[in-house]
Amino acid sequence: VLNLEECMFELKTMLDYLDSLFNDFEKEKTSRKSYEDNVVDFSNKLDKVTKLVDDMYNNRFTNIENYVVKYNEYIDVIPSPKDPRFASKINGKYLSVILSKCSMKYDVILIDTNHLLNEINLITMDYVDEIIYLISNDPIDLKNMKSMVSILKDMEKDNYKIVLNESINKLNHYFNNYDIKNIIKSNIDYIIPNSFNLKNINRYVIDGKIITLDPKIQKMHSKVIKTYNDIIDDILKK
Repeated sequence: VLNLEECMFELKTMLDYLDSLFNDFEKEKTSRKSYEDNVVDFSNKLDKVTKLVDDMYNNRFTNIENYVVKYNEYIDVIPSPKDPRFASKINGKYLSVILSKCSMKYDVILIDTNHLLNEINLITMDYVDEIIYLISNDPIDLKNMKSMVSILKDMEKDNYKIVLNESINKLNHYFNNYDIKNIIKSNIDYIIPNSFNLKNINRYVIDGKIITLDPKIQKMHSKVIKTYNDIIDDILKK
């Protein structure tokens, strides 16, 4: 003898499961479409700086707005090439033109570089008001910073700050702060503590998000965010 109430309950459970399964498939399809669209959009954005230099070289450059990517209402970005080999094709003489154009439009210009003393970085150092060096507790990193401090002194440059980033690998404690100062022959201006070590940091990098602007991060790491704000205030006072 069938129990009608139990049968109806089992049927409803199965229908709910099928409905949930259908919704999951729809969400996956939507997410995949969004992901594919974002990949194409991101690839196009990464070609901006290469196109900018190429247009300058071939006298096609009109205005800087055609080459920037809007991050939000206050931040625009000119992304680097997706292929690192293209970076070497950017002639340093165009960098001064780019910076000149940007300085007429923006209040603050941030330039993310590598540690090499190549033509582009040397031109950048001549144009910027302040240089921020990020170092870690790694011995090789400290050795490189020691050399850089020596070079900056020879160049009679003192417009730089050194930030010790302890959050990269919170298990690295080769040297204490006193040791680091003696090694690099310079003071440490700011410290990003190891408490800021984020397990999901790659997600922010892949999504192209600025970590310090995330409301959750700001709430969870308020002291570290204050350090970042102090660095910004220090730069803006120059």
